[in-house]
Amino acid sequence: MLLLDGFPQVIAEVDSGDLGYDRERMMIQSGCLVRMANAWKQTKGHFFLMALYFTSSFEVERYLFYQDPSDESERKNVRASQSPSGTAEGYER
Repeated sequence: MLLLDGFPQVIAEVDSGDLGYDRERMMIQSGCLVRMANAWKQTKGHFFLMALYFTSSFEVERYLFYQDPSDESERKNVRASQSPSGTAEGYER
């Protein structure tokens, strides 16, 4: 795990054959870490986190989690972009 000011910058999860729950857990943890880091460090959305998911077929899915600094809503949604095979797709929770 790569840490910056006490917060992870990269986390990883390996598929344990648990019907995709590992991926969902990693995404929830990533969103929480981004929110907590931005609140703790008061970075106004400039903290990002890379999450790597290793599938059972030995492929790696890469996700970048961040909060949009221009988001003026009270909730400030955490966003993620996924690029498992070189193509970027949007994902929002």
